[in-house]
Amino acid sequence: MRDFAKLYEKTFMRYILLYFFISSCNLFAQDLAYIKSTDTIYLYFDKLEKFEDLHLKTNKNEFVEKYIYQFPDAKELYFETHLQKPHKTKPRIVSKDFMDKNKNKIITTDILHKYNFAEIQNALYKPRRVFYIIDKADFKRKKIVLKKANYMFFTYNKYIKPLITTVL
Repeated sequence: MRDFAKLYEKTFMRYILLYFFISSCNLFAQDLAYIKSTDTIYLYFDKLEKFEDLHLKTNKNEFVEKYIYQFPDAKELYFETHLQKPHKTKPRIVSKDFMDKNKNKIITTDILHKYNFAEIQNALYKPRRVFYIIDKADFKRKKIVLKKANYMFFTYNKYIKPLITTVL
């Protein structure tokens, strides 16, 4: 009987340690270091979501469609997709399981809340990086539309209005 109690106690302790290990590791967290190392980034944009501190805006005309993430301090992450030739690219259509397969490459509003504007902007800036917008409004049944986008990199100075420094 004593051997059974010791075996039960050891097994119980192992399960407790395993539980604490798994709960302390955020297995589905997006890591900025990983995002910095990838060449392709997907941005999930759901305008219907409401946040007090983060504003999601879209603006569309016949030439470009703009996607803007505005932070509380009025700084913005600005992406645009071209709708006219010669810059227009054909949107990619993928299946819904694409989101599960590439979840560590997708920047959602959760990661924007987790980090500040400067950290996000530094992680996104890399020459020749490809950005795709995943717009929730463009979901069709079991298909997702990916729109290739340009990231407009802004430099902010305390005394000067924002200046566009480069287009990625």
